[in-house]
Amino acid sequence: MRHSTLVLIVMLATLWPSPAPAQSSFIDGLFGTQPHRVAHKTAKAPKAAAKAASTQSDAPPIPLPRPRPAETTAPAPLPVESKPAEAAAPAPTTTASPQPESPQPTTGATAPAPATASPAEGETTTPKPPRVYQTACPAVISGLAVATPLPPLSDGQCGATSPLSVTKITVNGRLVPLSTPATVTCEMATDLPAWVADVDNYIWSTQNTRIKSVTVGGSYECRDRRVEGGGSTDLSEHGRADAVDVVGFTLDDGRSLNVTADYASTDPKISRLMHFAHDVACTRFTTVLGPDANALHHDHFHLDLGCHGKTCTYRLCE
Repeated sequence: MRHSTLVLIVMLATLWPSPAPAQSSFIDGLFGTQPHRVAHKTAKAPKAAAKAASTQSDAPPIPLPRPRPAETTAPAPLPVESKPAEAAAPAPTTTASPQPESPQPTTGATAPAPATASPAEGETTTPKPPRVYQTACPAVISGLAVATPLPPLSDGQCGATSPLSVTKITVNGRLVPLSTPATVTCEMATDLPAWVADVDNYIWSTQNTRIKSVTVGGSYECRDRRVEGGGSTDLSEHGRADAVDVVGFTLDDGRSLNVTADYASTDPKISRLMHFAHDVACTRFTTVLGPDANALHHDHFHLDLGCHGKTCTYRLCE
C-alpha cells in the first residue's frame, strides 16, 4: 500500500507542468527576497524620470522675478566752510589801457535822464480811462429809458463814473420825451419812468388824458445844497448826477401843468393832481422837496436818491 502511494506521487510529480514565468515572477514578488524587490523598483525609476522630463519639456518655462535693484542712497553733501571776508582770494587784476575821461557837462547843460525800463509786452504807458458801464444799465437794455452814454464826469468833488443823457422814457407803453436831456445815473434813469407812469395813470383816471412830455428844470450841476439862509457846505446830489428837478407836465389835450401855478391851484382837481405827483414820488425817491419844503423849491419838485441815515433807509419827503 505504501509502495503504491509512493509510485502515484512520483507519477504526479512527473506529469505536473512547470510554473509559468509570470507566475514565477508573481510568486517571487510575494515570497522573494528583499534584493529582488529593490531591483524591480530600480528598473521602473528610469521610466518615471523620462516621463517627468517629457512633461516638463512640454510646459512653458516659468518666468523668474527680476533681480531687486540695489538701493542707492545719495551721499550727504559735504559741509561748506565759509571763509571770512578777509581770507577770500583777491580778484585777478588785469592791466588795461587808460580810457579817456568822459567830458564833464558844461555849466547850464542838463544831465541825461536815466534810462527807464520799457513796458512789458502788451502794456501801454498811456493811462487808461476809468471803465464805464452805461450800456449795462437795465433801464437802457430794457428800453425803459432812451439814453446816450456820456464820458465819466469829474469836477473836483463832483462827478459820476457812468452818466447817461436821458432824452425819452417809456411810460405805460409809450415813449414820452423830456423837455431837455437829463444827465443822470442809471438808478435815476430807472426810477424816473416809474414815477412818471404813476402820475400818468392818475391823470388818465381823473382827467381822461395822458402825459405828452415832462418839463425838466435841471439835472447834473456841481454845487452845494441850497438851503434857506445859505451856508451849506454839503455836496448836492445834483453834483453826483443823482437828482432831477421836474417843473411840470404837458398833456395830450394841450394843457400844461407846472408846480408854480398848479400846486396851489384853486381848481381842486388840478391841485390834488400836483399833490399826488409830489406824494407818490416819496415812494420812489429818498428825497422829495416841493413848495412845502421851502421857498427855494416853490417852482419845481426836487427828486434824488441820496443817502439819509446810517443805513440809507430814511426818506426825506417835504
